[in-house]
Amino acid sequence: FKHGLRNALIPVVTIAALDVGAIVGGLIITENIFSYPGMGMYFLTAFGDGDFPLLMPWMVIIVFSTLMFNLLADISYAWLDPRIRLE
Repeated sequence: FKHGLRNALIPVVTIAALDVGAIVGGLIITENIFSYPGMGMYFLTAFGDGDFPLLMPWMVIIVFSTLMFNLLADISYAWLDPRIRLE
């Protein structure tokens, strides 16, 4: 069980790290559907008004969080499977 779990967790970690962008996108849709006042509503209002300077920080947050989770996933590969080396 222990040997198979290490190999099986690598794709799970990869997909979980890539799904961070989808989670943020789902946040925007959920806030719009249920009329929650939050960052998603802020994003849609700025997008509808064409206010691009207000959209830039949102894009930076989305891209930065996706990159950081991908970096954490890559680092965790070496921890999950000792055959993988970080160079």
